[in-house]
Amino acid sequence: MFAEFASPRRERALVAYIKSEGIEAALKIRKIVEMKFKDLDYIILTNGNGLSAVYRIHNDGSLKRMIRPPKDLKLEN
Repeated sequence: MFAEFASPRRERALVAYIKSEGIEAALKIRKIVEMKFKDLDYIILTNGNGLSAVYRIHNDGSLKRMIRPPKDLKLEN
């Protein structure tokens, strides 16, 4: 089911989301996007209602869930 999300960073973001929100919430995720915004890397998890979670990718590869994502951060359609 999650095969289209396959990349190490995306998988780690999804696992982190499952640990914090549970499998029921994770099953509603429809899209996982890696993007660069203002020279910083992010992973964005979305469901049908918009953003579910935003993770910042640090230089060492670790992920940090953003409590307040940058307000100008938007997905390109």
